[in-house]
Amino acid sequence: MRSADARIRPATRVGTLNCLASVLNVADVKVDVVARNTLTLFADAATLFERHSGVVAPATTSDAPIAKEQLASTCLGHAVAIPHTRITGLNAAVAALVRLKEPLAFGGPDDEPVEPVTLFVFLSVPHRATQGDPETLAEIAEMLSDRTVRDRLGHDGDADFVYATIAHWMPLGAIGPPDRRP
Repeated sequence: MRSADARIRPATRVGTLNCLASVLNVADVKVDVVARNTLTLFADAATLFERHSGVVAPATTSDAPIAKEQLASTCLGHAVAIPHTRITGLNAAVAALVRLKEPLAFGGPDDEPVEPVTLFVFLSVPHRATQGDPETLAEIAEMLSDRTVRDRLGHDGDADFVYATIAHWMPLGAIGPPDRRP
């Protein structure tokens, strides 16, 4: 397996090679956020989606992932969670990344104990999901399973640095610009 450093493209390359970068805007990356609890975190993250076409009520984008968390945690471990849901009326997938200043107790993966989480990647997809939506989620999980990338996103830099780290990451199997991807 290639190291994270080998999979982070130099900044001079043009084009998006990963799904998260294609649905995430630097304006939707927030660092050093203070969250009192999960409910306020999800409500604050939902406000990031307000400006996206098709998302009318922030309550919709916060209530759906909260309900999903009650069924099964989206915590991946390693201080990372990917709350995700389908939203009726959403025109295209959108994402937000929130890095907390202090960890927040959050449900552990597969009935594991609650653990502290500092990095949340929120993903909302249209109710009628396409084949690309599960691929986006899988690719986000692949990115966050890489310790070097996870550490950069979870600890280093401002929102621009975090976004650049995501935009320059290549999934395994990516061999060039998007028009040459297998």
